[in-house]
Amino acid sequence: MEDVDKSDHSSNVSGHSMADELRKLKDFKAMISEKTVPKSIRWLKRTVFCLFAGLVALASIKLSYRFSQNDQAIEGLNAIYNSATRHSIMADINLNTRLLDLLRTDPRLVYLGGASTAAKSADLNAMLTANIDALQHNQFEVIKATIQMQTRMSSEPPQQYYSISFMLQNGEIKVYSNLFNDALFQFVTFTSSIRNSSANGTVDVEADNKNFYFVETNGLQDIRAGSEQISQDFYQFYIGSISDLLLQFEIFLIAEVAFIIFSQMILIPIVLSVHKTNNKVLSLFGYIPRHEIEELVSKCENYVVKYLKDQVEQGDFSFIRSEEDEEDKDDQDDQQMKMNASYMQVANFDEANDNQPENVQISVLSEAGQIHEKVKSLTGNGIPSEKLSPDSKAKNTLSAPQSKEKSPVSGFPSPEPMSVSIPLAGGDSPAKPKEEKHNLSVKKIGSLKQRKPKNNDKEDKNKQNEVRLGKGVEKKKSEKPADNGEEEEENERTKKLLNSKDNNRNIIFCQFSAMTIVFVAYFVGSFFWEWGHLDNVKQCYYHLSLISERPSILKYGVVFSNENIATKNPLIYKGNNQQELYSNRIYDNERNILNNGKKSFPVQFDNFIGQYNLLTSRDLCVNYYNGNDDKSKKCAQIGGGLLAKGLSQAATSITEYCRDGIIKFNATSKTTPDQINYFQSNLQIQTMQLLNYSIPALDYLVTLYNQNFNNYLDFRLLIARITFVLFIVFVIIVFLIVWGPYLGSLSSKIWRTKGMLNMIPMELITKNETLKAKFLTGDLLQAVR
Repeated sequence: MEDVDKSDHSSNVSGHSMADELRKLKDFKAMISEKTVPKSIRWLKRTVFCLFAGLVALASIKLSYRFSQNDQAIEGLNAIYNSATRHSIMADINLNTRLLDLLRTDPRLVYLGGASTAAKSADLNAMLTANIDALQHNQFEVIKATIQMQTRMSSEPPQQYYSISFMLQNGEIKVYSNLFNDALFQFVTFTSSIRNSSANGTVDVEADNKNFYFVETNGLQDIRAGSEQISQDFYQFYIGSISDLLLQFEIFLIAEVAFIIFSQMILIPIVLSVHKTNNKVLSLFGYIPRHEIEELVSKCENYVVKYLKDQVEQGDFSFIRSEEDEEDKDDQDDQQMKMNASYMQVANFDEANDNQPENVQISVLSEAGQIHEKVKSLTGNGIPSEKLSPDSKAKNTLSAPQSKEKSPVSGFPSPEPMSVSIPLAGGDSPAKPKEEKHNLSVKKIGSLKQRKPKNNDKEDKNKQNEVRLGKGVEKKKSEKPADNGEEEEENERTKKLLNSKDNNRNIIFCQFSAMTIVFVAYFVGSFFWEWGHLDNVKQCYYHLSLISERPSILKYGVVFSNENIATKNPLIYKGNNQQELYSNRIYDNERNILNNGKKSFPVQFDNFIGQYNLLTSRDLCVNYYNGNDDKSKKCAQIGGGLLAKGLSQAATSITEYCRDGIIKFNATSKTTPDQINYFQSNLQIQTMQLLNYSIPALDYLVTLYNQNFNNYLDFRLLIARITFVLFIVFVIIVFLIVWGPYLGSLSSKIWRTKGMLNMIPMELITKNETLKAKFLTGDLLQAVR
């Protein structure tokens, strides 16, 4: 009795277990039939969206940095130019102030050129007024540039104090430490007092002495040195900032390359998983015996023939989709759901059952063709036809329309003829049937409609359906036991299907690698383009500093020469003879300009280079003063035509004239008559004339250079905008035209994979323990959901 109870209990447990397995299998088929976007496709879409957004964000941030870089380059241009112009204006003030001081001391110390003392004084006052206004305007520009520079600094620089000398009323000299800006405004104030005193004709010896002392002492020493140091600080900062900008773009390059590679590392495994899943589903057919596959093919063929025959007889051609309907995405989704349902209906089709579903997808059978192609690629040419029975040959292939248009039933693309060739033992497929006998076309369906078979001639009707709709449906014959050779072929087929590998792996890697190389090449090219631009800016800054200080050092060379004669002693500042120092700087500057001018400049500087070559080494009087005949004639007479040899020769002549004058003066007793002889000599007169005719041309070249520099920066910014737009357009094209269809094909592949799973009948799964275990593990469901 106990044994019977145990047996009943065991039977109940076994029954419950089988029922649970059947429930899980049904749930599995129901879940893969759900109208949901596969998880892998969702991840692909999210990853691609993040990739697209990341590329656009990086490009936008880089463009904003280029705008900031352009602003910084313009700031550097203005800062270097204005700071160099400041001590050039100060040199004019010092020169004119010294002439006014000599004029008030002894008019004979100033070359009047035939004019009266009052007229000369008025001319000097007018020039001094213009110098003061220019210096005030320039100082505000330099202060603005200083604020901009300090905002870009990581820390505020320490304040620099300068020793400023004052003369008291009793003649005592006091030295105070002062900030440069405060000292410069004091310099402007004392200069304005000198101008006002000279213009009004009032004489206040003590006040005039204090004013002239402050301007001549501080203007040639600490304030001048401070101005030059600040100009050098601007230059060093903006030259150094180029290295920082280059570092920023290096970081951008690393971030862009890392981002694109990281994205591919995410995308490639997902895409490979889709192909791997499809391969895994194909391998499931390796667990199905040959006779089961043949039976499945027979059911599929019977179902298709009977369903289409009934539809044609009833005059219903709704399974043929129009092109307009095919373009409707929602209808495609509905058809896809119907297709999944049809998979299950086909799998459970019985020849004796006349109540068939009304929606079937011929494209289902194309998936079986994929299985055959997979096996064919693994096993060779397939099964020799002589090893197949006539029945199995007839059941082995079903051909659908060979058109490249979309399937008339499913509404989905049919990239290749829908031929069903299920892999049999040995892997060989039967010979391809002739197209005219086994192709299903709309034309043949129309002919079917016109030629309705009679009810009393059923066999003839079936024969016509075989010709028009596919292969004839033969009743299933009992399978004979396979001999040892067939068993070996069966085992070989199963083994190769189970061990088959995806052969698309290398293609996928090549495709994604090619796209990665394209983006990385763009990023690297963009970096080197930026590198070249920053190198150009660095070179242009250097050339700007050289030509900007060219007028000031020429002026200071003459100023210190006059100071040497006026005070009868050379001006020594911080242990250096300033006249000799500036004479050497003139030669160094001319040499540096010549060497740097040999380098390649952007095409936007062609105008400057052309004018520079004309004015530096050719006739200055013809090329610069050609619009003024009077000045052109006077220019040609100076120094026996020295200016006809260009600005370089003029700068050298000014330096040499100053040196010769000092040497001659030092050879005298340095008395007042010796001073008068010097200032009235032809050497001094020619020196001042060369200076007066050279400075306007030098200032013109600096102004022209600044304009060309701005044109170059504007051009680079325009190229940056165009590059950004083209990159965004390229990214959009890649993701819409290339990636969109590719993603659609992957999605379609997953749907087809799910359909192939649905095509395997439930009874076949339950009979095969290994196949059932694969379905019940859940891994397969996770792979296709």
